[in-house]
Amino acid sequence: MKQVLAALALCAVLTPPAQAQFAGAAVDGTLTFPYGTTGNFGGSNYFDPLTGYVPAGYSNSSSPSIVLSGTGQGNFAFLLGGTDSWLAEFNGSQLDVTFTAMPSSGLSGSQLTFQSPAFAGLSIVRTGSDGFLGAGNGEMTATLVGDTITLVVAPQCLVGQGCDWPPAAYQNSYSLEGGLQLTGLTLKSAVVAGCKSVTGTVTLSVPAPAAGTIVSISDTLTAATTPLTVTVPAGATSKTFSVKTLPVTESGTVRATVGGTTLSQNLSVRPIGLRSVTLTPSTVAGGNQVTGKATLECKAGPGAILVDLASSNMAVASPVAANIAVPQGLQSVSFDVTTSAVQAKSYATISGAANGITKSKKLTVNVAAAVSPTRLGFGSVPVNTTSGVLNATLTNKGVTAFSVSSIGLTGTNAKYYAQMNNCPATLAAGASCTIGVTFKPTVTGSKSATLSIATSATSTPFKVPLSGTGL
Repeated sequence: MKQVLAALALCAVLTPPAQAQFAGAAVDGTLTFPYGTTGNFGGSNYFDPLTGYVPAGYSNSSSPSIVLSGTGQGNFAFLLGGTDSWLAEFNGSQLDVTFTAMPSSGLSGSQLTFQSPAFAGLSIVRTGSDGFLGAGNGEMTATLVGDTITLVVAPQCLVGQGCDWPPAAYQNSYSLEGGLQLTGLTLKSAVVAGCKSVTGTVTLSVPAPAAGTIVSISDTLTAATTPLTVTVPAGATSKTFSVKTLPVTESGTVRATVGGTTLSQNLSVRPIGLRSVTLTPSTVAGGNQVTGKATLECKAGPGAILVDLASSNMAVASPVAANIAVPQGLQSVSFDVTTSAVQAKSYATISGAANGITKSKKLTVNVAAAVSPTRLGFGSVPVNTTSGVLNATLTNKGVTAFSVSSIGLTGTNAKYYAQMNNCPATLAAGASCTIGVTFKPTVTGSKSATLSIATSATSTPFKVPLSGTGL
């Protein structure tokens, strides 16, 4: 049997279908004949990409591996000796295979395999008829399993028999088509507080097969924990997973891999910050104390976490302490806020800041004095008849006494109304007094007036509208 010349030629640009990344991908080529080692294919008369042997007159631009190059000529691998040859050549996404047989040559079957992570997830499909099924020749098949393409010529004769292939060039072409690929890796947030989890999502180019698709997950952070794998279920194109973190400050990447494709996303783990500031109550009469609470995103760690406190209006309200410490293992701590007596409704924003995260709550501070109800309506009253008494209550909601300067009736129709009260000159904290008002119309028609109450707690008197109609 003649020696067989076998050649693997990888040429020019291999266009990546369906986002497959072929440029720079390493390919290991191996030619195997299924009969005994007779010396015809041993020693230095063949090219092996793993040993780096290069036949005379040929070159290998990146020995010892065959590399699919994005520019210029590709690399070559040849078996020497004889006049028959194999040629496998990539042209874009097409693989062209040629076997040239000379008279009296024989072949009992051969197999050519080459591998690249870039092949993972693709499929190989013959375009056109099988050119090897002619003149009694064996069939040629091409399969792509995982990341390995295998070309096989079925034996035409038994081992040890000399059988001739008709002299001709037999050719097949195959198309590398896009199959399942990893096309996306996203994280819900690129920055997360240590101790919190962040959701990640992997996305495939096509729905996962019946058995599902396993995606390998890894990361470069000591403060993060990812699942080793996630399985995209059958028929789905995406799957979410959770990245758990520890209270350690660092940055790194989270990676997902399917076949030869790896995608990554940056992730930074920051110190635990403040989640909220609350005030109880959030509306208060000036002079009363308020209880605040600072709550962290998670339980404090490692060690205590300092929360700086501040007020936007110190004259109205302010935290008693400039800062508080949340002990390790606890998530919240209370603090006190003092308020001042005000003569008009006022506001202050109480804020807390921990590790660069600031939260705040608005506090409303009212005057200490209050009058209820805010208007008195007597309805219809017969002329020259005195109505029943309607009461207005003046209350001191503060923590110190205030003076009651005057209580009177004002307006054009004030003469139709009368008031009496039990209010002292000084109204103690928490105390209240009653102002009774009556309406006595002497003519028909609608009559309105105002009950005016002046105290030292307000800059202007309270105004309580009065209304009634004479019949």
